[in-house]
Amino acid sequence: MIGFIEENARRGSDNTDFDEHYAKISAELKELQKIKTQYTEQQARQDSFQRRIEDMKKFLKTADCKLSEFDNQLDAGKRYH
Repeated sequence: MIGFIEENARRGSDNTDFDEHYAKISAELKELQKIKTQYTEQQARQDSFQRRIEDMKKFLKTADCKLSEFDNQLDAGKRYH
């Protein structure tokens, strides 16, 4: 891009080629920035999801899931609903 600017300065009044190249490069740059933003957002979502999974694993490892008593009414309620 700097090369185009230097060439334009040497040429002086003929800006047609410079403007075309500049517009093309600008469009490519915008597209690359868009792709980078999408990628960054996707990575952030994946990182967040992975942290949630790790938090759930930690909780399940430390959770006490032993039943101290069983309520027969709970079991009976499931059958009739």
